[in-house]
Amino acid sequence: MRRSLAVVSAILVLAGVEMSTEALTLTLRRLQAGLQALFLGVEFHVSPLRFEVGVAAIAGGIVLGALLLWASRWTNSIDAVGVLCPQCGARTRRVKRRRRHKLLSVLTGRRLTRRKCDVCGWHGLSARD
Repeated sequence: MRRSLAVVSAILVLAGVEMSTEALTLTLRRLQAGLQALFLGVEFHVSPLRFEVGVAAIAGGIVLGALLLWASRWTNSIDAVGVLCPQCGARTRRVKRRRRHKLLSVLTGRRLTRRKCDVCGWHGLSARD
């Protein structure tokens, strides 16, 4: 629910900016003109280097935003804290993390481990104490 409210909020802000200033339309036209200049050899509105750096920054922002949305979705899958099983209370053993778990640990800023309980069969992510 909170994420959908954040998305609606961003859409409302962008719609308000567009309605009051036409800034988004102008931005999209400039991006289109820049791409045409890049591929067709037409004159740029800005320097080619500045355009390429700007497009790279936009792409980087989109990728980072997507990663943060992914991380917020996976944060709910952290089942335990410490080495005890959240289902039966037995000690768990550590299992090698996958790449996505390492990335999740970096994005959330939490030290995450992947654990498995040999008593009840539970396995999942655990935050370290």
